[in-house]
Amino acid sequence: MVIKAVLTGDLIQSRKTDNPVAFIDAMKAVLRQLEKPYKVKAETFRGDGFQIVPKRASQGLRCAVALRVDLIASSPQGER
Repeated sequence: MVIKAVLTGDLIQSRKTDNPVAFIDAMKAVLRQLEKPYKVKAETFRGDGFQIVPKRASQGLRCAVALRVDLIASSPQGER
């Protein structure tokens, strides 16, 4: 049996931000940054939704923390 880590999420109230397109573009940039070090396969859906699957399940938590930190860092100051 193969065990996988699957991280799924979406940007909460992204449409209510001052610039939703920039917010979603920042999310996509963060997902691209995770591709090389964590060897993830990232997919986006419905604009602000995403799902990533690290190559090794053991990297799931590290990938989740990196994703969260990068998303917070790329969020506009007043919209964190």
